[in-house]
Amino acid sequence: MLLLSFRNRKHSLLAPVSLLYCPYSPKTLMRMLSVFSILFCALLPAVAAAASPQDFPDVPPNSPFYEAVHYVQSQGIVSGYPDGNFLPDRFINRAEFTKIVIGATFTPQAWQRCDPNHIYSFSDAGRNEWYSPYLCVAVQSAIINGYPNGSFMPSLGITFVEAAKILVSADRIDEGGNIRYDRSLPQVDGEWYAPFVKYLANRGAIPLVIGSLDQNITRTQMAEMIYRLRTGITDRPSRTLEDLPITWR
Repeated sequence: MLLLSFRNRKHSLLAPVSLLYCPYSPKTLMRMLSVFSILFCALLPAVAAAASPQDFPDVPPNSPFYEAVHYVQSQGIVSGYPDGNFLPDRFINRAEFTKIVIGATFTPQAWQRCDPNHIYSFSDAGRNEWYSPYLCVAVQSAIINGYPNGSFMPSLGITFVEAAKILVSADRIDEGGNIRYDRSLPQVDGEWYAPFVKYLANRGAIPLVIGSLDQNITRTQMAEMIYRLRTGITDRPSRTLEDLPITWR
């Protein structure tokens, strides 16, 4: 209960009231609310723009990779560097690529629960590294097997065929770790990588900047392939398996 002052025509006095005194008439209040509503709606676009991802100075709007880079940033898949740049031409290594793809495919609970001590035993991959939880899920889900000599080579630049195998394997798994049978591998004779490259080709997800099967992948090339796979875009020029030479032979 509050003691608030009010006036009538003859005198003023203190009286107990249960409601706050408002000096405005109902009509004035309605006009004020209308003004506030207009101002609020006018500010919404500015608030949304402030919350949207920022452009990278080194990936301008006229870059052929602009949409892909903007997409992976907006989805929280890849971020920039502390100086505000994306470093589009920087090559990406196997540990970084694994972390990005697994992080984009599985829920945080999946890699937080995975125990590297019981999943993999690569000779050169520690179990307490920044990439360990992601590598753990990748091995557990048969996305990554490592090399025949028992190594993972985390700091080695990832080649296109290695990236294709990881991307396609992850694309065929849902968040619960189950195989999506509606996304089967094409039957292709040849090397181990052929079905994965063919899968990407069928999805239109091999940008023309990919020039050979064993070329190392840059950050923008990775972004473009992820963008095409996840959004289902198929109207952009794409390589085929037959287009790509084998330069390591």
